[in-house]
Amino acid sequence: MASEFHRLNWSTDSVFAFLVSFSGTLFHPAACSPKQTLYRSSYARTLRPVSASLHSSDENSFVHPNLQSASHVFIRRDTIRRPLEQPYQGPYKVLRRK
Repeated sequence: MASEFHRLNWSTDSVFAFLVSFSGTLFHPAACSPKQTLYRSSYARTLRPVSASLHSSDENSFVHPNLQSASHVFIRRDTIRRPLEQPYQGPYKVLRRK
């Protein structure tokens, strides 16, 4: 068990080291012209973080127009299911709308 842990740990480290060394070769300074380097650095300075509250707003959610008048709905279960088990439960009667 310990040897398996060390083997998995080593493989993760080697993949990370490979990705770091590989990503460094993508933007090697000698391979890029000064104009490309200047453009990339000026573009990177314009990037700003986005508030996490803006990532999942209800304003951008799509609701099919037929759901506004549906009398019954199916609800999706986001769980691990057995083979051939239905992902939806229902139909359920709509009791109230926002």
